[in-house]
Amino acid sequence: MQTIPQSYILLLAIFTIVTAISVLIQAGVLLGMFIVLRKSMVKMQAVVDEVKEKALPAIATTRTLLEDLTPKLKSATADLTEVTHTARIQVKNVSESLDDVLAKANAQINRVDHLTTGAIDAVDHASKAIENAVAVPVKHVSGLINGLKAGVESFVSGRRNSSRSRFEPETVIVPERTGGFEEQKTVVEFSEKKQA
Repeated sequence: MQTIPQSYILLLAIFTIVTAISVLIQAGVLLGMFIVLRKSMVKMQAVVDEVKEKALPAIATTRTLLEDLTPKLKSATADLTEVTHTARIQVKNVSESLDDVLAKANAQINRVDHLTTGAIDAVDHASKAIENAVAVPVKHVSGLINGLKAGVESFVSGRRNSSRSRFEPETVIVPERTGGFEEQKTVVEFSEKKQA
């Protein structure tokens, strides 16, 4: 058999002592944790008991209140739904009435516009017709008077000169556009005769 060296035994003894001390320290820590945990559990139990005393009645009251309010909330929701439906129907009726009123108003506005336009056109046409009825004869009479005047002057000047008139009447027809109507205007002019 072999003999174990002395240093090896010493190392083994130190290792064993260190291990034993570590185990004792670990046991002390575990014991301390147990004591602290036990105290915490006692405090936690006190808090849980207090919560049970105060919270459970509040929870029960809340539950009772919810049971009482549930039918009322359902009824209020049903009423609100009915009111909303009725309001939508009324809004639709009002919208249809306004659309009808607007359509009738537009029809009346168009009718008044047509009447006004027709009246303005009739007045315009009547004023042009009156203007033509008065202006055309006045122009004809004016042209005739100018022609007669020129003829008389020619006649008078011809007697003075005792020769034949050197003026020759010339009729010119000029188309004229007044107020949208075309009319013919007769103008009598006297021009000098060309001597041959």
